[in-house]
Amino acid sequence: ASPEAITAAFMADISTLFSKNGVNIMRIDNMGDEGFRSLDIAATALKPVDLEKIKFDLMNLSNQHRIDTAFM
Repeated sequence: ASPEAITAAFMADISTLFSKNGVNIMRIDNMGDEGFRSLDIAATALKPVDLEKIKFDLMNLSNQHRIDTAFM
């Protein structure tokens, strides 16, 4: 089960993952009405990135932190 809220540790790991893969976070929007439960993260990369690797790494982070993620 997912925790009640998205944790600072999860956000730090997401930021690190994106940074290591050359992805810049442009905006983070809180999509929930109550606390940090659902975020929309808009990101961009200046160079081609390995999307399959990033998806795989996001799934690993999701499992480690027990927080659901979607990659679109």
